[in-house]
Amino acid sequence: MAAEHDGALFVDGSHLSVTELLAIDGDVGAQTGNVDSRIPVQVKGHVVAGYQVKSLKDVIVDHNVEDAIVRAGGSVVVKEGIRGHASEVFSPHDVQAGFIENANVFANGDITVRSSVLNSALSANGSITVGGKNAGKGSLMGGVAHASRVIEVVSLGASTYARTEVTVGMSSDTRERLDELQAELTVRETELLTLAQLEERIRTRPPADLAEVSARLEATRAKAEARQAELQQARAELLAALGELGAARVVVHRQCHPGVVVRIHGHSYEVGSELGPGQFMLEDGALVFVPR
Repeated sequence: MAAEHDGALFVDGSHLSVTELLAIDGDVGAQTGNVDSRIPVQVKGHVVAGYQVKSLKDVIVDHNVEDAIVRAGGSVVVKEGIRGHASEVFSPHDVQAGFIENANVFANGDITVRSSVLNSALSANGSITVGGKNAGKGSLMGGVAHASRVIEVVSLGASTYARTEVTVGMSSDTRERLDELQAELTVRETELLTLAQLEERIRTRPPADLAEVSARLEATRAKAEARQAELQQARAELLAALGELGAARVVVHRQCHPGVVVRIHGHSYEVGSELGPGQFMLEDGALVFVPR
């Protein structure tokens, strides 16, 4: 019996299957060079400083990503940690890691960290979880973190009062798109108003070529109205999606230190004293901390 392609062997009862997988037995470094693959990649060692792993599918790193770059077309799992100012991890889906230190991580889905995040830049279009509700540890200290939905940690900030900025809600891309839609809607509304004025003028003082002018105006108005309807639909869909973010919040399961700045949908809260468990949320248009 032979497989049609190389990969990882999976056994399910009496059924055998081979999933395409590029397995690197040790580190990605001087011996391997950079990795660029169309299939999933598993690195059984580290991704060492200065090297890159790219895949159109998932990437799994059994140890650390150290001052290195990982870019996936699927999800990224780093079983130990991501660390170093030169480290960048990108996924259009989810990122999971044991810890993150002085690194940059972006996920179009969720970011989940088992133990701690220190002085890093995190951005997720889903949620960010560090530790979780029943975890013994899970601290987010220093740096910046942005999530569209929820940030959930055991401990937020540091006992040294290091500045820690967390933002939840509308992403900068979403805000920019909403502004663009509104700006073009204003242009279309002005255009339709001008057309209405022109139509009124030719009714009161019809030109010699009335039929031709009227036809051109009608075609222009129909085109402007169709575009206006498209913009209104896009704006409504975007606002509906933002409505789902109404539950945007920052959840702290143990403690929050001074030096933390929380932002939700443009509202800010600067923590000036030690806080226990609770959550930051919008209430009656204000950003408040609700103790648990």
